[in-house]
Parts: sequence; structure tokens; C-alpha cells
Amino acid sequence: YMKDVVETPFKNEKSDTGHCTAVGAVVYQIVPNAKLIYMNFNRSNRETRTNMIDWIIEHKDKIDVINVSLSFSSLQVKDYFTRLETLNIPLTSSSGNESDVENGIGYPAKYEWCIAVGASSVDNNGVTYYSDGGKQLDCVAPPNTKMLNDEGKIFSLSGTSFSSPFVAGSLALYSSWKRKNGLGKI
Repeated sequence: YMKDVVETPFKNEKSDTGHCTAVGAVVYQIVPNAKLIYMNFNRSNRETRTNMIDWIIEHKDKIDVINVSLSFSSLQVKDYFTRLETLNIPLTSSSGNESDVENGIGYPAKYEWCIAVGASSVDNNGVTYYSDGGKQLDCVAPPNTKMLNDEGKIFSLSGTSFSSPFVAGSLALYSSWKRKNGLGKI
């Protein structure tokens, strides 16, 4: 059902409707009237990644929130995501699922200007065992969500990739409220 909701400006042979559209479905559950743009950054080549960031910059006035549900352990994404820093668009990013609390979180969540989202424990009493964390983590959100697939069957998702869109969806609601009340964007 998400194919009718999600816009895909970059289609390539590596696009899929798995992980990324499931992440979008989490946002859609929170903000059903949101316009969702799907970009498969993780499975794209260098040129397509550059084009994706260029597209975001060109459309910055129409974007309220950016969610990145992937985590890199190195600065291999630095050239891409640092270009977004000056746009004044909140960027939520999953912290990673490597159970690494001592060394912190992955990129782009590691950047100070990003909102680093970890997965909360089942009892909501801190960070769950697999979530990257440490002092660099900004917040936690529920990692487990259940939803219907195209065949009407319930499936479950977990991980920081599904915690981050909860925060993005909340920020989108706040941004919508601000706009409706003449207060501008976040």
C-alpha cells in the first residue's frame, strides 16, 4: 500500500520496497497526510548519491524533516551529509544496531547537528541491548512496530531504523502545527 504514498524521484536497478518503504510506513502511521520521498541512498552509486543530495538542496523549502535510517561506521558519507547542515531542516538518523555503547553511534547520527535516535528497551527504561548509544545519543524511541503488508498480513519490524522515523514523524507533526498557526517551519 505504500507505493501509492511514497514518491521516488530516483529509480535505479537497486531500488526496492523493503526496508525503506517500511521506514516510510512508520512515518505514515504517525502523519498519514505527509508527503514521503524515498531515496535509496545506501544502495546507490556515488553519482546518484550526489544527485540525491542536490535534489534535497533544490527542494529545501518544501521539506520539513529528513529521516536517515542507516548508519555508517566511517566518514564515507561525510561529503554527502555535511552539505545538508546549513539547510536548517531537522535530520533524524538511526544510531545503528551494533550493540556499541562504548564507541558511540554511526554516521550521519554522529554529527552534532543531527538528531541521533537509538532504540528504547522493551520496558522503556533506557536503550535496548542492540542499539548503539553512549553520550552521543540524543534520544530513544520505540523500535518495534507492527504493520500490514500488501497481502493484509501483519509483520513486525525492529531496530534503530524504525525508531528514527518515530522521531521524524513527531517533528513533522510539530512542523505542521507551526505552519497552521503561522509560525513557520521548525
